[in-house]
Amino acid sequence: MSEAAKRYARALFELKQDRAGLAAYTRAIVDQPALYSALCNPTVSASDKVKLVETVLSSLAAGSPVPEVVPSTPEAKSPREGATLSGKEAALSGTDGVFLHFFKLLCQNARMPQLPEIAQEYDTLCLEQEGGVRARLIYAVKPSDAELERIKQAVCKKYHKTSVAMHLEEDQSLLGGFVLY
Repeated sequence: MSEAAKRYARALFELKQDRAGLAAYTRAIVDQPALYSALCNPTVSASDKVKLVETVLSSLAAGSPVPEVVPSTPEAKSPREGATLSGKEAALSGTDGVFLHFFKLLCQNARMPQLPEIAQEYDTLCLEQEGGVRARLIYAVKPSDAELERIKQAVCKKYHKTSVAMHLEEDQSLLGGFVLY
């Protein structure tokens, strides 16, 4: 994880702790390859990237699906070119407004490629504030729910935490047992 991603995550965390909000916005952007590619493309201007982010976040805040608004070439313009943004920005208040400004900052500073790292670090900071810890369990045979619960309890006890966010991963090269990170 880059130091820049950690700094951006820490800055956002100090402003607002909303794990679900950042995760939803990040998924909405990253899960659309054309959109995420345009936001990471150095040949697309920062102002076009900001307009795309404003459109996406405004749509999500209004409960609408994310529109397909990605310019196909760097020379192509977003459908929002020249539109006034004050109405949509006004609709994004509170937490959504913080995220809008945060994503604009990422676009202006060419940090959108680091969005997944930033979101992961932000989630980790929120989890730590809640008294939790992140763990990765690599197994040969998937543990039962009861076994998984015992493993979580053991991790909580060992690290003096209240909860565990467990990432499960199967590895058929293991002969038996599990590896816990």
